[in-house]
Amino acid sequence: MGYKHYAFPKIRQFRTAIREIAHRAQFVGVDDDGELIMNRNAELPVLKFRGTVKLHGCNAGIVRHPDGMITFQSRTRRLTPVGDTFGFAKYMEEEVGNNALTDFFMTNIRHEEDDVVCVYGEWCGRKVQKNVAISTLDKMFVIFAIRVGNEENGWRWLDMKKNPIEMPDHRIFNIMNFPHYELEIDFNKPHEAQAEMVRLVEQVEARCPVGHAMGSDGVGEGIVWSCWEDGWNNSRFFFKTKGAKHSASKVKVLAAVDIEKAKSVADFVDYAVTENRLQQGLDFLRENEKPLDRCSTPDYLRWVANDVLSEEEDTMEASGLTKKDIGKAVSTKARKWFFGYLDEHPLEM
Repeated sequence: MGYKHYAFPKIRQFRTAIREIAHRAQFVGVDDDGELIMNRNAELPVLKFRGTVKLHGCNAGIVRHPDGMITFQSRTRRLTPVGDTFGFAKYMEEEVGNNALTDFFMTNIRHEEDDVVCVYGEWCGRKVQKNVAISTLDKMFVIFAIRVGNEENGWRWLDMKKNPIEMPDHRIFNIMNFPHYELEIDFNKPHEAQAEMVRLVEQVEARCPVGHAMGSDGVGEGIVWSCWEDGWNNSRFFFKTKGAKHSASKVKVLAAVDIEKAKSVADFVDYAVTENRLQQGLDFLRENEKPLDRCSTPDYLRWVANDVLSEEEDTMEASGLTKKDIGKAVSTKARKWFFGYLDEHPLEM
C-alpha cells in the first residue's frame, strides 16, 4: 500500500498574515457570478499570538495512518532508512522503534479511528546545519505542530500549549517546553506590534533559547507566530520573523507590515536572491540527497525560483513585475552563485 505524504505548509511573513487575516475578517460571501463580496470597512480583529523559537535544521514529520502504519517524511517527500534525510527515518526506526512511536501516538494524541495524525518538527543538531547554537548538539527532533484529521472530514491543528508531549529519553522534545512568547496584535494597526517582534527576534538571534537551555550558547534563527483563538487557529495565519543573519530577503524591517516595492528587475533580484536564500537552496539539495555538483543545477535553480515566487509574489505584483520579467535574472544570479560555490567547495562534490 502506498502511503500519502502530508507536507507541512510553508510559513510566510507578517505582511502575508496581515493580508490573510484582513481577507478572512472582511469576507462576506460570493455573489451569483462567483465574485467575492468583501466589506472593506469591516473592523479587523485584535488577536493573541504565541511565538515559539524557529530552529535551523530540517523540517521532518512522523505520520500515523488510520491502519496503524507509521511513516516518516521531510517537507517534500516520504523518508525511509535507505532514502533518508540526515538519518531521520533511520534514527526513528532503529533508535526509537515503531512500537514506542505507536504507544506515543495512542497514549498522548486524541484522535478518531479514521484520522491521520501528523507530528511535525525540526530534525536538528550536529551535521544537519551549521553556524547556530543547536548545531553543536547531538541530533534531536523538536516537535512544533500536530495536525489531526483527513481530507474527507477536514483537519484541525492541536494547541501545542495543551499538548506539550515529548519523549526526552529518545531525544524527541517539544518546542513548548522551551521559552516562548505571547503578543497581542491589533490588525487595524499592525505596525504597533513591529517593535516588540523585532526586539524578541533580535534577542533570539543573539542567543538561541533552545540551545541555551540545552547547554549551547550561540545564534538562533527566529520566531514562528501562531494564533490559537477560536476561528483563527489555521496555518494560513502562521508567520515567521527571522533575524538579519537568516532572512531570505533584504528586508529593511524584520517584521515588515508593508510590501517593499522594487524599481526594476535588478533591484528585485538584489532584494530577493540573497546569500541566505541561495544557501537554503543547498540545504534543499542535501535534504533530498541530491549531489552537490553541476548535475543538480536544474533542481537547484528550480528551488530558488519557486522559493522567490512563493515568498515574494506580493512584492512582484506591487512592483509591476511578472514571472517572465524576473525568471532569467533570478536564474542567472543563482547559477553563477551555485557554480562559484561548487568551485570553492570541491570536497563536497
